[in-house]
Amino acid sequence: FVGLPSSSKASRFTGSNGLRFGGAASVVRNGVHLQTAIVAFSDMKNDTDATSVVLYSSDDGFSYSYLSTIASAADNPWSDEGPNEHAMELLADGSLLVVFRIDCGDGPNFHPFVPYWQTRSRDGGKSWDAPVPSPGAPGCAYPHLLRLESGPLLLSGGRSLYAGTNDNDLWVSWAGDGSAWERHAISAAHNALAPAGTPEFDPTRVNATMPECAGAQTVAYTSLVARGASSAVIGYDMTSLHCENHTGFAMLVEFTQ
Repeated sequence: FVGLPSSSKASRFTGSNGLRFGGAASVVRNGVHLQTAIVAFSDMKNDTDATSVVLYSSDDGFSYSYLSTIASAADNPWSDEGPNEHAMELLADGSLLVVFRIDCGDGPNFHPFVPYWQTRSRDGGKSWDAPVPSPGAPGCAYPHLLRLESGPLLLSGGRSLYAGTNDNDLWVSWAGDGSAWERHAISAAHNALAPAGTPEFDPTRVNATMPECAGAQTVAYTSLVARGASSAVIGYDMTSLHCENHTGFAMLVEFTQ
């Protein structure tokens, strides 16, 4: 791997030469492998100052080079964490959309919880629009994106403490471009559809502004997998008080015109 515009703090993400791939994404576009990563550049003051970048490979992943910076800690000095966990998806028009976490309680100073931000590239990841808050998608924990063949664009995540909820959420962009997001609370669907005897979400814990493992009922880390042209499976968790135990669940989501 070559080409980072600045040296990285190898100690920030141990064992990865300063690069973190957990919480990142990959897309193949026109035969080019695009792989995102999270990096802490050595010229930033705090170890928590994260920046999200794109790497590319034209040899089927054998080697990678730096392509661009999606969103940087330097451009967002107000953030405690910097742009870190994120999702990237190839949209129907060939552009790329990235939704990223910028603050979700792990910063060194004020531990804020801030809604997702997002940005778009129309030239294969070489440059990116100025990031903006995701419209109608107030989650803050590790987001996931999935575009269905039938058109809708899905976004999963959660931990929206500033909005009075710490739920697992699924947002839908019916236009398929992230210009607007419609929220669906996973806990409500879980409680309505789960078979008898299945543990249920407690609304008093779901709707309490408590961070994970301090009374909340989920860490709001999710997954999204396509099942068909108009359906997907969302994975989500339920935790016991103080996170002594985690239980994983999966739910099928189908879309009809």
